[in-house]
Amino acid sequence: MPPAKVLAFACLFEGALLVVAYGLGWIVGVDPLAALSGGFFAFAIGLAAVLPMLLLLWWGLRNPGTAMGRATGEARQFVRQFFNGIGPAGFLLVSLLAGLCEEALFRGLLQVFIAGHSSVLVGLVAASVLFGLAHAVSLAYAVTATIIGVYLGALFLLTGSLAAPVICHAVYDFIALLWLSRLPATSR
Repeated sequence: MPPAKVLAFACLFEGALLVVAYGLGWIVGVDPLAALSGGFFAFAIGLAAVLPMLLLLWWGLRNPGTAMGRATGEARQFVRQFFNGIGPAGFLLVSLLAGLCEEALFRGLLQVFIAGHSSVLVGLVAASVLFGLAHAVSLAYAVTATIIGVYLGALFLLTGSLAAPVICHAVYDFIALLWLSRLPATSR
C-alpha cells in the first residue's frame, strides 16, 4: 500500500476511536476528554513518564529472547512493514492522534466509567486489559500493551488529568516509530 494511503488509514482509524469514545460516552454519560486539562504539572509528568517506556523499549531490543524482546521485535516488524515510507511528519501526526484518541477511549471513557461503577482499581485493570486486547498482535505484545495500559492509567490517576497519559503516549509513540523504523533489519 502506498505510504499516503497507509498514513490516511492510520489517521482515520485513530480518529474513529475518538468518535467511538464520544458515541459511547454520550450513551453512558461520560465526556471522554473532560479531564484533559492539567497545566504544567500534567505536561511535565507526561514528558517525564516517557523515559521508563523508552528504557523498556531499549531493553526489549537488547534482549530478544525475553517476552519483552519478542514484543519489541513484533512491534519493530510491524512498523517496518506497515509504516514503510512514512516520514517524521507522518509519524508525528499518527502519534498525536494515537495519544489523544486512544487515551480518550481507554482512560477518559472506559477507565472512568468502569471505576464509577465498581472501584478505581477495577477501572484501571479493566481498561488496561481492554487496551492490551486492542493491541493484541500476539500474546507477548498484548501483555506488554496491558502493562503499558496500567502505567498510562496510573499516570491518569496520579495527575487527575488525561493530559499526562496523552502526552506520554504520543511522545513515546513518535520516538518509538522513528527509532524502530530506522533500525537495520538485523539490528538487536
